[in-house]
Amino acid sequence: MASFAAVSVRHGSIQTTEAFAVCKLLAQSFAASGGDADDDGGTPLSAAARLQYHLKLLATLQWRASSLGKRFITVLATEPSSGELAGVANVSVASDLELAGAEGHLKLEPGQTASCIFNMAVAEPHRRQGLGRQLLAACEGEACRHLTTPAGVLALSVYRSNEPAIALYEGAGYAVDTSWVDSRWAKSAERGRVEFERRQLMLKTLAAAKQAEE
Repeated sequence: MASFAAVSVRHGSIQTTEAFAVCKLLAQSFAASGGDADDDGGTPLSAAARLQYHLKLLATLQWRASSLGKRFITVLATEPSSGELAGVANVSVASDLELAGAEGHLKLEPGQTASCIFNMAVAEPHRRQGLGRQLLAACEGEACRHLTTPAGVLALSVYRSNEPAIALYEGAGYAVDTSWVDSRWAKSAERGRVEFERRQLMLKTLAAAKQAEE
């Protein structure tokens, strides 16, 4: 298993050069499934559409950093020898569940808070080397450090066809919320576009995340 010691954390906005590298990696990773568009989706993006998607990701990244402030966290993993970006993930701490597609779905207990992990991607040459686990652990660590109560929920959404990612999350203690329905998939299905890829919501309690760190 490769060791990626060069893991760094950014709170709020990130440097422009880092933002471009992050969005390039996200576009490369997600374009094959049609990006994250709210329309029909499910069709690989063309080169022109990929560029538009890249710019959209950049604008979204900047907007979220501005609106969430230091609650918007970016975890970066760089290749030790070249310094190139090898992996990235975002986590929003003590925020709503919109970033996991579960806004209004979960009923949190009094004093309970939620964090969302999203935009996790690993560059092709660095996959299947344990980097995904390292990114996930870093996100969980940030969520644990920034939540103000001991009770909390970590949430993420993942495409049902993404078996490696699902295995990673299950191995880290996440469980599927079978009562959740992917609203983007449902809207697409209503229009007769049933090939739109369906996501599932996965949850983990903050207590379990803390235990995993110990």
